[in-house]
Amino acid sequence: MNAEAEAKVAVLQHFDRRRRDLWTRVISELPLPALGIRADLIVSGRHPTAIEIKTENDNLSRLAKQTTALSHAFPLVYVAASTNHIRKISFELNPDFGLIELKSNGVTKSLRTAKISRAYSPSVSVEVLPNLALANWLGVSRNLSRQRLLAAIRAASKADQARAFRSYLSERASTQAFKNNISEDKSSDRKNTPKRVLAITCHPETYGSNFGKVPAIIKGRFEIF
Repeated sequence: MNAEAEAKVAVLQHFDRRRRDLWTRVISELPLPALGIRADLIVSGRHPTAIEIKTENDNLSRLAKQTTALSHAFPLVYVAASTNHIRKISFELNPDFGLIELKSNGVTKSLRTAKISRAYSPSVSVEVLPNLALANWLGVSRNLSRQRLLAAIRAASKADQARAFRSYLSERASTQAFKNNISEDKSSDRKNTPKRVLAITCHPETYGSNFGKVPAIIKGRFEIF
């Protein structure tokens, strides 16, 4: 498993301690063309949460741009970073954003809880919706131009815009756009204890999304291909 995949598992286990249905509401590597970025992890729900991950192999040159863009579209924004980045990030990070330390042993530590972003705007959130999602929410023809679809959604109330965004994320998180293959690993560790393996093969755009429908798997070992 590569460093980013390991970090994603650690972060989701961190959040899962408080949100037991988390594993059915996760989107990984979500393209957000309207914002010019791709979100590492999204958790759908009442307050959609965006999580930007920085492993020890990543540099921080784009972090400010990424988190600023996310803060306009998502109510809650977190940065999960390896220990070697924490000192620099903690001084520069927007006070609205949450911060999670990713330790080398796979343990996570919550350093700051995210607050509702003051930059958040539902009207920006709906900008990231693809045409099909906009048309379905509005109940109009899918053949309308993006310009007309956006004009229609912008005319809606902010509450309706927020609902449209949550609906899109929820649907995206539950879409089975990949093969979810759970099997038993017959190999044993030093104590001869079998380990369960969750193998996920998926399209790059949904890589790692919805890490599994079986929450018990978090107690085992993850292999993400």
